Amino acid sequence: MARRKRYMFTNKEKSRRGMISSVFGCFALASVSLAVYLCFKNGGEGSPKYGLGAFLSFIFASIGFSFGARACSEEDAFMISPVFGITTNLIAVLIAFAILFLGVY
Repeated sequence: MARRKRYMFTNKEKSRRGMISSVFGCFALASVSLAVYLCFKNGGEGSPKYGLGAFLSFIFASIGFSFGARACSEEDAFMISPVFGITTNLIAVLIAFAILFLGVY
């Protein structure tokens, strides 16, 4: 028997905070990755510009993480963009902490 396509109608909507969190996460991950790449390209010599870029990405990731956490508490909203935003922000924060930890030791 052929199965009919079933549509599920819902009143859920996309979370604006979740989308903002995703944008902040992508920006933070791109900027910290760019800082790491430029340091490797420069022979391991970091400059204050690269450090400032990594620090700003940490700030953006922290802001994006808070937006994502708030978006997860919203009712009647799809959770794909908040979860994606939290994940990318968490990865960016972990990379920034790893850079800080490796720079100290």
